[in-house]
This record gives sequence, structure tokens and C-alpha cells, in this order.
Amino acid sequence: MEAAESKELNPNDGASTWSVGYVASAARILAYRGSHDGHTFVHRMSKGWRFVPLLAVMLVLSVTFSYVGWTKSAATLRWASQNESTKRRLLVQAEQRRLPSSLVSRELQIKGEDDPEQDDSTRRKCAADLLALFGGKAAASSVELSRAKELRACVRRLVPSSPFLGSKSEKLMGDEFLEYKSSRPQSLWSVESPPAAVKQLARSAVEWGGDLNVVMKELESTNYSIPDVERINEDKCSLTKFEYGRRFRNREINEYLTTLFKTIQKLSPTAGLNISLSRYDLFHGHMFTAHDTGRLGILFHAREFPAYDEKRFPLNLGFCQKGSSVPYDNSMTTRNIVWLAPMPDCSKTERKCSEKWLAPGFLFVLDTSASGILGRELVPWYLDIVHTVQEEDLGDLVIDVNYFDSLDGPQVDKLFLC
Repeated sequence: MEAAESKELNPNDGASTWSVGYVASAARILAYRGSHDGHTFVHRMSKGWRFVPLLAVMLVLSVTFSYVGWTKSAATLRWASQNESTKRRLLVQAEQRRLPSSLVSRELQIKGEDDPEQDDSTRRKCAADLLALFGGKAAASSVELSRAKELRACVRRLVPSSPFLGSKSEKLMGDEFLEYKSSRPQSLWSVESPPAAVKQLARSAVEWGGDLNVVMKELESTNYSIPDVERINEDKCSLTKFEYGRRFRNREINEYLTTLFKTIQKLSPTAGLNISLSRYDLFHGHMFTAHDTGRLGILFHAREFPAYDEKRFPLNLGFCQKGSSVPYDNSMTTRNIVWLAPMPDCSKTERKCSEKWLAPGFLFVLDTSASGILGRELVPWYLDIVHTVQEEDLGDLVIDVNYFDSLDGPQVDKLFLC
């Protein structure tokens, strides 16, 4: 659903190039006419104004064709740079027009350009309220109680497994939380209280209001070519935005990101979802900084390429779907998994956060069933069939985190940030 093969585009191709040739040809004609009686074009122009209208027409045509060419090229470049979620949307919309209505449910019916019952602001509001429940006492209290109850009903927590939402959770935010943490397995500790380098990155993101550059500047400059993962070259499949990826300079952060994938796979059965770390299932997430708060998080997408099925999933997802055995079933409603970094306390200063934390790290699954509030408000109507939550509704996209577990070698070498 996120694979999109692209090629290098030349903004000078098309009508704009043709307009340059048109002007050159017209100039040669005028030069010939001007030199026919032994005078240059410039000299001829100096003796009269009869060529002015013709020159004006040529100038207008040149500007017009150049503008058309530039507009076409700009539109093409915009298409090429669309993020992956937009490509998913275009793909599903194309399938909507191809499939007979008898094969699909309400989710695939064309109802116009937008669903009148849902818009961008609805999804942003739902996402903000959802994240607020994990942001500490003050943030959670900002969500109306009945709405908070609906949202909690659609969350399946992986870490912490004990309820941190509501009054009971607040008792675990101080020394009692530290005691509780001491009884947890190390892999789960790292979610609730990540390594120092990860916490510092999370703190900086909030201190700078979610500025993407705060995270991007921590990447090393080395580019790592995307390898042939599970025969993607043979299948002409492109799993990533680019043909190369990068990693963080701090190895501790890279190791932590790989641990998240492993933790999700291990704990997913507790949420009714059996995940495999493969090119068809879970191999990527989208790192973001939350709107308004700047909190660092990752939205993981499992069940990425379900197998084509004439009755259950009649969607052709392109080359990357070839060979998939991932079933399209009820588990699709739990394909969105969210990791939130610990939330620092920045309430008393404008830029520098204190050493205190308003909330620990969280790892949870979103239930986007049609009967729940997340299915109604957070999943775009045109993506209902694939139950995709879009990262741009949670925050500003920082970078895509790709992890290819099937590769040989150290865990960190399987990580590619694109």
C-alpha cells in the first residue's frame, strides 16, 4: 500500500522545452526576413514598427507555453514528492473506480471528493485528544470524560500493560512508578523509560516545538543502499521512498528502534494480532512530532500488503503485493501501532524542559473498527478498507523508519531511515 515506484523527473521536459524551440524558430524567420534585403533584423526594426505586433504575439505565446510547461512540470514534481500515505490514498481511489460496488462495502463507495461527515480537522481533533490521554494528568483532563472513555475503549496497550490512563495511573508517575518499573522485563523498561540518548532526543523535540531539524541533525551523513529484501528486485518492488537510507549517529538510538520492532512482534498476540517482521507485514513506521506538543512518536503500520483475494480483498496493490500470504481479516483493524516517547515537563520554561517527566513512554495498538470512535473519526473514509491511520494526522512527519528483519548481520545494519 505504500510502495510506489518512481523515476527521476526533469523539470525542463515537456511544453516548456517546446516553447523554447518555438521562440528560436520564430526568431530565425524574422532574422531571415530582416536580412533578405541586406539589413539585419535589428536594423529593420529600427526603421519601422510593422514587426512590433508580430513580436508581441510571439512574446505572449512564449510566455504562455513556458507557463504551461512550468505548471505541468511542477505538478509532476509535486506528485513525485508526495508522501507515502498520499500515494496509498490515490491507489485506493483508483481501485474504487475500477471495482463493481457489489464487491466492496461503504468504505469503497465514491461519495464525492470528501466525506461530508469527516474532514482533516475532525481527524486532527481525534488524534490530539487521543495523544492527550497519554500526556499526563493535565493533558488527559482536557479531554471530555465521555469522549475519553470512547477513546480508551479503542486502545490496546502493549506497554505499559497496567492502566496508566486515569486517576490510578497518576499514582505510578513518581517513586511508585520506579518500583513498578523495577519488576518489569528489561525490554519493556526500555519502552517506558528509554535509554538516555532517546530521552534526550525526545526532550529536544519538545523543547524546540517539534522542529524536524532537531531530529534530522542527529542523523549521520552516510547513505546505506537498500538491499534486495526478500526478492524485491525480482518482483520490481520498491518498499522505501529512496534507494538509500541513513541511521542516527548515536548507535543507542538505532538499537532502540530495532528493539521496538521486536517488542511489537513479541507482544502483538496480547492485542489479538500475530505480526511477522516481513516485507508484507511489519517492516516500517513513520516517526513524527505531535502537533501542538512536539512529542516524539512513531506510527507503525503492520499488514502492509495483504494477499489479493477476489472476495475478501479485491485490491491490486502493485508489485510489492506479489507473493503475499498475509490474510485480509479482522486483524486489519489493529494494524496501526503507536509508540510515544516519554513526555518531558516544559510547563515552567519556554525553551528548556525540566528533568521531570509528565508521562512515561507508551506502546499501544489502535482499534479502528467501524463501530469505534477511531474508525469513525481518525481513519479517512477513503482508507477504511485498509484501516490506515495517517501519520500527518498525528503530527509532522520526520522520517520513515524501515527495519528488514530477514537480512543477515547485526540488528542495527537492518535499519534504514528514509
